[in-house]
Amino acid sequence: MNRFFIQPVPSALLLMPFAMPASASDGSCYGYLNLADSYWAVNDKDRAEAAYKQYASRMSEARNTLKIPSRVGERSVGVPRS
Repeated sequence: MNRFFIQPVPSALLLMPFAMPASASDGSCYGYLNLADSYWAVNDKDRAEAAYKQYASRMSEARNTLKIPSRVGERSVGVPRS
């Protein structure tokens, strides 16, 4: 008889593979924002900070800085570690 241990997993963790940008050269900014939000949701602050910075950099290059959500700046500079 098979026995399984079922443990709840945060939904953000399950979505991470789908949030990842297809490639660095595809020009998509929003994949980095989705990925950063997913990392943030599972308390991986270091990876979230890096993804937020990548998103902000790409948005700046595309001259869309006014569209960057305020959480990007709040979470990518001086992120408190727990």
